[in-house]
Amino acid sequence: MALPDVSDVKAIGSYVYVEVISPRELMKTKLEFSGEVPVTVNEAYVLDIGPQVPPSYGVKSGDRVFIDGGITFGPDYGKYKFSKDGRKRGMVLHTSIKGLVVEDE
Repeated sequence: MALPDVSDVKAIGSYVYVEVISPRELMKTKLEFSGEVPVTVNEAYVLDIGPQVPPSYGVKSGDRVFIDGGITFGPDYGKYKFSKDGRKRGMVLHTSIKGLVVEDE
């Protein structure tokens, strides 16, 4: 019996679902990288917040954040992709988010 396609991913507990900004975007270049890039990517956009993340933590969906800690990335399967436009998506503990990045408007 085949499993149904994945349509969405939601954060649970104290986790935050993020989309990691690619090294190419952070370096503001159109150069393509092959293989592993020797750049530590520590910025991401928040996609979803688990119910046990306290509102006082100050993070909301759409925020750009600094991350210090491990990210659990998911595989691409079916129509749902854990990577999109060069950005990987994954889960981090809310305590791995160390600050908000304020963007120019």
